[in-house]
Amino acid sequence: MSYDADNAPQDWLEAHERFRDAVAPHVPALLPSGASSDDETVVEELLSRDWWLQTMSRIHPNAFRVDRAPPVRAGDSPLASGGLSMDDLAALASAAVGSAFRGSLGKAGSAVFFLPSFFNHECEPNVDVQFPEGGAPIRLVTRRSVEPGEELTITYIDSRAPAAVRRDALMRGYGFRCACWACLMEDAEGGSSAAQADSSLT
Repeated sequence: MSYDADNAPQDWLEAHERFRDAVAPHVPALLPSGASSDDETVVEELLSRDWWLQTMSRIHPNAFRVDRAPPVRAGDSPLASGGLSMDDLAALASAAVGSAFRGSLGKAGSAVFFLPSFFNHECEPNVDVQFPEGGAPIRLVTRRSVEPGEELTITYIDSRAPAAVRRDALMRGYGFRCACWACLMEDAEGGSSAAQADSSLT
């Protein structure tokens, strides 16, 4: 799903302002010595709202909810030490992404895990995503026996909700309409009685 200033979540727009305000004073330090004003313009374009929304659009579908983020001490901030490298810039972006999700996740954080971000969605997946230490370490555990060559899948949403609610959440959050086995079965049955009884999850 592509976002612009008209349809982007307000949290993303506010996070961009905070990110830009934090990074803009450090733009000259990011440039090589003897850089021209053209180079500075390039860096400023990289910090533009369009860049931010494109980046968030790519990160958001691959972010996992983490119930507790690792603690960060105030002195760990790259801004506190007075310098800002490209690695620091990436860390700042990561922190801003986490804050952009806080509006919908309360005290939860979010993280992108490289390999799990490649897993596709199913409403009845064969893999559970677990955070055994309540924080950043992730564990993927199969729910049942998996056949050789069978695709490993996870659920992106609360799979206990009715199919219509799940599909709406997937369309809004990930830009696709689910057609997994569980959704197709509910369609054929006119909605499962268990899912209908559990409509309080909406």
